[in-house]
Amino acid sequence: MKSTVLIAVLGCMLAGDALGQNLLANGNFDSNIYGWNHPDAYPSWKPLDANGSMQSGSAYYANTQAAGATRLNVLSQCVPTYDPGVYLMGASGYIPTGQSNGDLVFSYSLFVPSNQCLGAPGASGTFSLSEFGAWQVFSNTTFPLNVSIQRNTPASILLTLGVEKVDVGGSFAGYFDNIYLIRDTLFLDGFE
Repeated sequence: MKSTVLIAVLGCMLAGDALGQNLLANGNFDSNIYGWNHPDAYPSWKPLDANGSMQSGSAYYANTQAAGATRLNVLSQCVPTYDPGVYLMGASGYIPTGQSNGDLVFSYSLFVPSNQCLGAPGASGTFSLSEFGAWQVFSNTTFPLNVSIQRNTPASILLTLGVEKVDVGGSFAGYFDNIYLIRDTLFLDGFE
């Protein structure tokens, strides 16, 4: 039952931002990749858009490391918050055909009590996309911001996206788009 409700909620969110504002800066890469940090390597902006828009684009990176099993984190953003609750996150990824094996990787870490993504994370998770030739969505990814914390306690959420090349030699490339982090205000009163 809850997964059905979650899918409906995500559909509403994608249709009209019904749940709230995207807490990330420039998650759609309409004209550039500004607003993001680049921990290991700097991606480029490309006009390929997950929704097929001619007015938008995506972040692109090709991992050409000689070693296998090498992940380069190319996008990250730390979002401070003081609001407990449930947060929804996701991203779209595209892996072109005709290249070596690899994954597009989406990770999150939750830091309490830090509003600067510092210290040891209290929770974290990693999700991968590995299908070639079509836009895929990291979706249905939710987590509660530690419900035992009090309102006005500093917390922060770090989202990181990487390109992981599996094979030795060669290269592995991919595109990221439609990255979001939204606080779910629909169920704040406990109604489910």
